[in-house]
Amino acid sequence: MKSSILSFLSLLLFVQSAHPQPEFTSDSIEKVCMRVADSRLSSRMDRGWQGGTFMDGVMAVYQMTKNRKYLDTTIAWGNYYNWMPNVDGNNVGNHGDTIKSNFDSWCCFHAYFEVFDADTSPANFHRVKAATVSSQYMAYVDPPPFGGNKTDPVWPIFDHLYMSAPSLAYAGHVLHDTVMFDSLYKFYKNTAGRHHYCAKDSLWGSNVFNICSTDPDIHYWAQGNGWVSGSLCLIHKNLPKGRAGTQWFESMIQAHVTSLVKYQDTTDGLWRSDINHPAAYPSKETSGSVFFCYEILYAINNGLVDRSAFEPAAKKAWTGLVRCIQNDSHLGYAQGAWSSPGPVTVTDNNEWTDGGFCMAGSELFKLVSLTNTSSGITARGPHNATPSQRLLLCPGLSRRINVPDGAGAIEIYTLKGRLLYRKLLSEEQEDGKITLPSEIVRSNAVAIRFNRP
Repeated sequence: MKSSILSFLSLLLFVQSAHPQPEFTSDSIEKVCMRVADSRLSSRMDRGWQGGTFMDGVMAVYQMTKNRKYLDTTIAWGNYYNWMPNVDGNNVGNHGDTIKSNFDSWCCFHAYFEVFDADTSPANFHRVKAATVSSQYMAYVDPPPFGGNKTDPVWPIFDHLYMSAPSLAYAGHVLHDTVMFDSLYKFYKNTAGRHHYCAKDSLWGSNVFNICSTDPDIHYWAQGNGWVSGSLCLIHKNLPKGRAGTQWFESMIQAHVTSLVKYQDTTDGLWRSDINHPAAYPSKETSGSVFFCYEILYAINNGLVDRSAFEPAAKKAWTGLVRCIQNDSHLGYAQGAWSSPGPVTVTDNNEWTDGGFCMAGSELFKLVSLTNTSSGITARGPHNATPSQRLLLCPGLSRRINVPDGAGAIEIYTLKGRLLYRKLLSEEQEDGKITLPSEIVRSNAVAIRFNRP
């Protein structure tokens, strides 16, 4: 009996060491995201939807860490391709200019816009010129799927909701053009209501039209729903508060994450390739799970769902994803470029899954860095915080600010919850003050947090 107990304890220790519980600290999240990003980081990454999604993750790591390596690599990547989409001959529509590309090829525009957002000097507008021209063409001239079908605008496959649709939101934000927002709302809502979205389940059907009415037993594809998860978040963060379209996108995020958590595996925290028929392909699947984790965390951080209800699911998903990282620092169990549920193995990996992981990590970083109330933080309003949370609302900053006794680090955030600046503090700050970089003072930061060592 004693021997059996010792054997059991040895086995338990082995399992725990093989699958350690990840730390939910800002430093640990930064480290694991940098590890995954560095595994593929290249200024020659392809600019198709695969590489474009990975670079979304690279920019998320930059926004989290403020490590110039990630921004500089993305700038070099954009320069290498002249800030243009992939023009490999697989073209849709006639833009009336030199920019001809299919919807998949617009994915690189996300990172181009994020680079421009890091420095919006007029001299840098060339970085998003192709993206804005393409978006204006779609909004003003020829809606999706291109070709003059203006009465029924729709993206042909719901992958395009990630690759293409967010560009309209980014462009509307950069150009301050409400037509972009209104067109996006119209196109996306029509795509959902008439073709891919099943309101009864709050999930998105496969790449065929009118899926709810034609298939009584729908098999919901994880990777496809993952594209929708990423799409909804990238769009929402660029929308102005209070517009009808913004409220609709918020309702879609709320309904989607509420449905998704019902199908989360209780053992490993991830989802299966066939969401609602997990036994069909019983292995965990990461290309969808990374974006589900991202969307749940985004919803918490932006006050769209209750933190206490959804944080356990988000952290369980993150734990499961970290355990899927292989020795080469890629996430395994990632389905390839399919169009329906299918089998995966531990050795299956790809760029877009690694990118989605880093995006999820950036949202988890915000969650643990800002000690929010249970209702999260609002997307466009000041962060909710009490004095005991040591988060100070600051509509304007001076370069010299007082440092509280015992503070070990300072963090400064934007209105959207994006970390702008982080610095460890020495024990001997001159006269109890710190001098901030001038670019931070000009950044319209609204929140400062002092952390203890």
